[in-house]
Amino acid sequence: MKRKIFAKIAAAIFTLTFVSVNAITAFAAEIDEISLDCSEAKEAGNWETSISFDYNEFDTTRLTERSQIIVDYEIIEKSSRNKPTGYPCELIVQSWEGSDAPGNNDGNVWARITPYRSGDNKAVFRYKNIIEHTDNGDGTFSGYGTDDLSKVSAINFGATSDAKLKVTGIKITNVLPESESNHRTEPAVKNIKEKQTGPSYIRIIIGIGAGILIALAILIFIMNGKASQTFDTSTGQFISKKEARIKAKKAADAK
Repeated sequence: MKRKIFAKIAAAIFTLTFVSVNAITAFAAEIDEISLDCSEAKEAGNWETSISFDYNEFDTTRLTERSQIIVDYEIIEKSSRNKPTGYPCELIVQSWEGSDAPGNNDGNVWARITPYRSGDNKAVFRYKNIIEHTDNGDGTFSGYGTDDLSKVSAINFGATSDAKLKVTGIKITNVLPESESNHRTEPAVKNIKEKQTGPSYIRIIIGIGAGILIALAILIFIMNGKASQTFDTSTGQFISKKEARIKAKKAADAK
C-alpha cells in the first residue's frame, strides 16, 4: 500500500515537472533571431540610405532589451574627409506618425543611431543605443529617445560621410514573434525571413496552469484516498475507516 502511495506522489511530481519544463522550453522559443532580406540594398554614400524597412516589414515593437541589430556591409569607396565619424554605417529610426520621441519635428522623427561597435565591415546597434536620447549641442541629436516604439514607421540603414557602402546583411537578435508586435497595423512578412516562431505567451500560461491543476488534482486524490484509510495493527495493512469502526465495535461487543 505504501508503495502505491509513493508511486502516485512520484507520478504527480513527474507530471508537474514535465509540463513546467515544456512550458519553459516553449517560452525560450518565443525569443528568436531573424534576418532581414537585403537583396534590394543599393550603394550609398555621404549620409545616403542603402536600404529601408517600414513597420510592415519589421515592427520595432518586437525588439527586447537584449536585442542587437547586426549589420554587414561592403565598403565601395572610402572617404578622404579630414574628420571622419569613425563608423561608416548608421541606423536611422524614423517616424511620421506623431511620435512622442523628443526629436519630434511637426510629427516627424529622423533619429540617427550611432553603433555600439563598428569594424571589419560590421556595425552593431544595441537596444539601449536606440531608446536613449543625446543632444549633441549643435542642433542635432542621436537616439530615438523613448522605449515606446509603437509609432516607429521605418528603420533605415545607410552610410555616413566616412565611406560609400552597400548593406549586405542584417540580423536582429532576441526579438519577439510577430504575434507580440503592437504597431497599429498587422505586420506583414515581406522582406523578412523568420528562423522559427514559438507559441504565444497565452498558450504558455495556459499550459503551465493546466499542468499545475493536473498535479494538484492527483495530489488531492491521493490525500483523500489516504484520509479515508487507517492502519490496522492486527494485520499490518491499511483498511477503510468504516471497516475499522466495525472491527472496533465487534471487539467491544465481544468484551
